[in-house]
Amino acid sequence: MNYNLKNENVLSELLQNEDEKTRIGILKVYKVLIFWFAKEGKLVEEGNDYIVEIVGNDKEKIVKDMNQNKTYNAIMAIIFKINKIFKTLNYDIHFSKPKNLVAEFDLSKYLTQDEVLQVCSKLTNAQDKFIIYAAFCGLIGKDAEDLRGIKIKDIDLEKRLIKLKDTEFKLDKFLFDFTKDTLEQKEYKQYLEQGSNAAEFYLFNSNSEYLIKTKPDARYGNGLKEMGYSTIRKRLLIINDYLDNKVQLNFTNLKISGIMHQMQLNEKKYTQSGYWTNKNLKEFKEDNNLNFKIQEVLSIYKQKYIKE
Repeated sequence: MNYNLKNENVLSELLQNEDEKTRIGILKVYKVLIFWFAKEGKLVEEGNDYIVEIVGNDKEKIVKDMNQNKTYNAIMAIIFKINKIFKTLNYDIHFSKPKNLVAEFDLSKYLTQDEVLQVCSKLTNAQDKFIIYAAFCGLIGKDAEDLRGIKIKDIDLEKRLIKLKDTEFKLDKFLFDFTKDTLEQKEYKQYLEQGSNAAEFYLFNSNSEYLIKTKPDARYGNGLKEMGYSTIRKRLLIINDYLDNKVQLNFTNLKISGIMHQMQLNEKKYTQSGYWTNKNLKEFKEDNNLNFKIQEVLSIYKQKYIKE
């Protein structure tokens, strides 16, 4: 079948509503695409237009030839741009990633529930255990504001929940225990380098209304203010260092880890064959009001949880 790919100027005009970076990226791929058709003898110039022919396995060959020695993410970005070109020119044709193309992820970044609990067992401070496990459970919010903003009055141990701004967050057995222990914690043991002259412990300000209490210094109003986002992120980096970087704790990794744990628990509910697909994972995502990249999480899940 023949397709009129117009020319670079026409495509650029049609892409005028795209942001500049996206538009430039698509036009770069367009040039490579035109070169491929010319090299294969499948391009004819009619006036200012490029007429190209796509038959048989040409789509697969285009994807393969244009993506040699590129990373998974780079390949997916190029395929997206090729599809964008044809869609912009009003053609109903779709280019797919090669069947044998699998994203390679550093699986050590993503922890099972048992692995998260093992990390927590190596820590002294209940507050740190709570932060890590709460993030694993999805209690984070934008810039960790849901986590940082928890006030003691928001916690109902009898009903096993924490009241957030727009909802109530149920506590599982482990988060319940970490919450109780954090409420009872009076001092914080610092992660100090050998030979440090800093005090090993500091006392929390008992008048703080927050569950996650800060160091009682001027920056945080003598320990009465809410912990800052940069501080809580740095806390995870310090813990990584304390654990000799055997884990890579951050809120993104913990969130994805927790989502995959919930996928494992809900496999029977959402899948008929015990096998997650884009379709049923999208349903799971919408039902639970979650925010994540379906294809990315699905790829990580298959590598982390599914044993051949």
